[in-house]
Amino acid sequence: MFLRTRMLLFLTAVCALMAIPASAQKSATVNIVLTQVWTDTGLQVSSGDMITITASGTLDWYTGGCPVAGTCNTTPSGDPYSSCQGLSGFPAPGLACWSLIGKIGQNGTPFQVGTSLTNFTAPASGELFLGVNDNYLPDNTGSWIAKVVVTGADVYELNYFSNNAAPAPDATLRIDNPGLTYGTLCAMIYVFDADQQLTECCGCTETHNGLRTLSVRSNLTSNPLTGVVSKNGVIKIVSTAFNGACNPASSFSPTPNLRAWVTHIGNSVGSAYPITETESSNSTLGATELSNLQAQCSFITVLGSGQGVCTCGSGD
Repeated sequence: MFLRTRMLLFLTAVCALMAIPASAQKSATVNIVLTQVWTDTGLQVSSGDMITITASGTLDWYTGGCPVAGTCNTTPSGDPYSSCQGLSGFPAPGLACWSLIGKIGQNGTPFQVGTSLTNFTAPASGELFLGVNDNYLPDNTGSWIAKVVVTGADVYELNYFSNNAAPAPDATLRIDNPGLTYGTLCAMIYVFDADQQLTECCGCTETHNGLRTLSVRSNLTSNPLTGVVSKNGVIKIVSTAFNGACNPASSFSPTPNLRAWVTHIGNSVGSAYPITETESSNSTLGATELSNLQAQCSFITVLGSGQGVCTCGSGD
């Protein structure tokens, strides 16, 4: 009976693991076919995913006919558009000539890749293609290799708080690092009032399997920029890589996959306040939203003289 129970538990665990979604980060090394416009990377991306590409190699785009030896070779960065703007037939007019370009989906709008593209936010969902911005391909020789990393949109957690005033009890935010990256992450926290103003921000480390506990009243809303404590509002958390410090006002790389829960204080029933808890919802983090969060937090940091900076509670 004991062995049967253990076997059932083992099978249950295996089935649970099989049900876990694939890693939020996927990668591929792609040899670009230089004699055709587009090469399929084999990677399917979703709107909001972060795409990072590094590329190297040399393309001879006028093999055997270059009028000045050595001037028809380019890296994936290509040549400035001004050097070919009088020519027609390029798949991405306006982008660097003879450069590495990309698109999402068969009918996607081309974007510049070059030798390096970092944390590009996918504007749409579909297959990722890489290509050569060249108006004549048959005479191309050489080799370009691109390394592509796609980070899923599992980097942005949203929740709310309510009735944040005595005699109602305090609410609690809990954050965990499940360990997808198997290392320390940063929880970049942005607290908004119900009137849509950012009131406090801070960055907190979160170690693998650690549990950080924060008081909404003491850690997240007690030091507002305006001096007015929010009674109702929104808590936004961006999961990022840890690079020695957690600065929510700086430029950083969103990295999966922190998890968070918040308790909610309901309206009073007599003298009692119902308390519930929900897991924070995952949302797509757009490039504009990320830039605005960083800019608003920077404003608080520079002009707040210490006001508007939340604290990280206990745990790690």
